Amino acid sequence: MLKNILLASAMALSVYTLTTNAQAGHRPQEWYLGIEAGVTWEDKTTAQLPKLPDPSIKFDSDLAVLGEVGYRLDSDWRVELELGYRNNDVDCVQSGKGPCSKVWGGISQFTQMVNVIHDFDLDEKTALSVGIGLGGAAVSANGAQLTDDSDYVFAGQA
Repeated sequence: MLKNILLASAMALSVYTLTTNAQAGHRPQEWYLGIEAGVTWEDKTTAQLPKLPDPSIKFDSDLAVLGEVGYRLDSDWRVELELGYRNNDVDCVQSGKGPCSKVWGGISQFTQMVNVIHDFDLDEKTALSVGIGLGGAAVSANGAQLTDDSDYVFAGQA
């Protein structure tokens, strides 16, 4: 039913620390681990729901958790595998121009991405990171007004 759902973006705060001997621009070629947390939100969406003409679903914002393992190259490029989990509860379901009714339900997403990232040095200890990623997402919808449904879809991020 919700096979064409747009995946929520996570605004994640990342904390990367440099080793005592490393500085921005002089980071060694090495493996690294990271963990991130942030807020995720789902746009208001329409769906085909039984007994409701022209329904739209509004979602609450919620927590996103991501983890990555990667390898830093000498040239300020990184390649990483990122796993993420996001969940958004249904705020309410509205039929046409009627009232928005509170219901139980939600959408959860488990993403697997391969990211390529470039670090731009800002000063001795700070760098700006820009990257893209491709992968997939296992998306599940469930709840009182949502028929249980799941799908695996292509995903991308920048």
